[in-house]
Amino acid sequence: MTLRLALVALLAFILQIPVVAAQINTRSIGVTEADLKAVFVIRLLDFIQRDQPLDTATICLRGRSDTTAAIERLVASRGSKKLSIDQLEAGDAVDACHLLFDSSDAAKDVQKRESYFHVLTVSDKQGFAANGGMVELVRQNNRIKLTINALPVRDADIQLSSRLLMLATVIQPNELVQHGD
Repeated sequence: MTLRLALVALLAFILQIPVVAAQINTRSIGVTEADLKAVFVIRLLDFIQRDQPLDTATICLRGRSDTTAAIERLVASRGSKKLSIDQLEAGDAVDACHLLFDSSDAAKDVQKRESYFHVLTVSDKQGFAANGGMVELVRQNNRIKLTINALPVRDADIQLSSRLLMLATVIQPNELVQHGD
């Protein structure tokens, strides 16, 4: 288990460059799809443009899945970056979160909420971005890719890096713009 955490931490270190599509065929080194998704979630914090840097970024988790467990393990193994994890239940306030990873059954039923102001919502549930979520982790052709819904990102007053937007599939209010293929 320690070797696996070390491999995930090494993968996280290597991904300090803006790579958005990662091969899932990593079983030979003991890294799972959930481990890759955890790296993506944590790296997303680096692509949010802020006026001032954060002292500590808070990742909130709603629901339990292999990906939420991998996020918890990866954050626990990274001593250099100031990250904290909060486990939320349905109905809990998200205003202390910088990023909300939602793996709950209700993740696909995203509704516009004023409480999500400045909170980047992320999920790996199919249809999350199309149903009003901000960032969806999508498995496509044996890769993890991002789908970003521009409208809720804008409504939450979040500025994402243009480098990230160029590598993702971006859903605009009335059109689907493909990038990163």
